[in-house]
Amino acid sequence: MFTMKKYLLVLASAFLLSSGIMAQNSDTEIKQKFVKTEIEKFINECLYSKTEFIDSYKTKSCEIVALVVTNLQTNQKAGGVRISTRNLAQAFLTAGASTGRYDLGYLDVSEIDDVIRVLKDILASSKNKQKFEYVMDYYSKTGLYIHFDNNDEVFIRRKWYSVNQYGIEEYFVLSTDDISISEVGKLIKKLEDAKAKILEQTK
Repeated sequence: MFTMKKYLLVLASAFLLSSGIMAQNSDTEIKQKFVKTEIEKFINECLYSKTEFIDSYKTKSCEIVALVVTNLQTNQKAGGVRISTRNLAQAFLTAGASTGRYDLGYLDVSEIDDVIRVLKDILASSKNKQKFEYVMDYYSKTGLYIHFDNNDEVFIRRKWYSVNQYGIEEYFVLSTDDISISEVGKLIKKLEDAKAKILEQTK
């Protein structure tokens, strides 16, 4: 006989099942925001590794480091570029106090050319008189954000996501200070050099 008690048990089971599915979907959505570059995945999978910092360059606002990581168990190598803000005051206020992290993110070798193109377009656009006010925006596949407007202001920014102890998603934003147009030209040259050195060391 289908009693009220059994009915409530079935109803409760259905609710728990649907809640579980919703929780799984939420976890999936959150994980999508933690997509990593190939170099980050490689680093995380290495139990025993050697990291060589083969080139670095500092502007007033940011630092780029070209690195090659060797998995000493398999002898496989991977390289990339790490970009960090030099605005340490901001990094401390947002993330540094708890994580000590001020990285804006990594670029795979395959994505360096995209960023070089963006920076070259910014440089060319800044030299030509424009009829209207405008902005230029670029997002890397992992959320590195490069912004330029016709006031000759360039910055690189990254939104970092995390989940707190209550399971609630949070984020904080790290950014460079404004990067001058003269620095953009230097960044292009250093990224080109960095890519060449990475390819030489990983071939």
